[in-house]
Amino acid sequence: MLPHRAATVRAWTSFDVPAWERQLVHAVFPILRIAVGRDLGLTGRSVREQRSIIDLALRRLEERIADGRRYLVGDALTAADVALAALLAPAILPAEYVGPLPSLEEVPDQMRRDVEHFRQHPVGRFAARLYREERA
Repeated sequence: MLPHRAATVRAWTSFDVPAWERQLVHAVFPILRIAVGRDLGLTGRSVREQRSIIDLALRRLEERIADGRRYLVGDALTAADVALAALLAPAILPAEYVGPLPSLEEVPDQMRRDVEHFRQHPVGRFAARLYREERA
């Protein structure tokens, strides 16, 4: 998402950000984009490698929930469920998420396709259900 200024700036400045900080982000966005990309080690190769790791983790989690369980561990919501939902939030963009995430309409085409893919994945559906049913 970093190459897409409008969506990135909105995500970075939409959640209780002071006006001065919002203006600063707009002004120095090119520098921030480079710094964040460098700090995260984002390259075309690293993104592909991380996607493989994500896909492997999702396959393992899919095996765990294949029996229809409502939670990852036991019969009640645990930190494992909360962590899974939080980590998948940027991948599924749940409407119930309270924080600086873009809407599906704001993200670039490739990211939109990825979000739709993750939303349809059994683990994505599991996390989305946690947001719908457990946020209250």
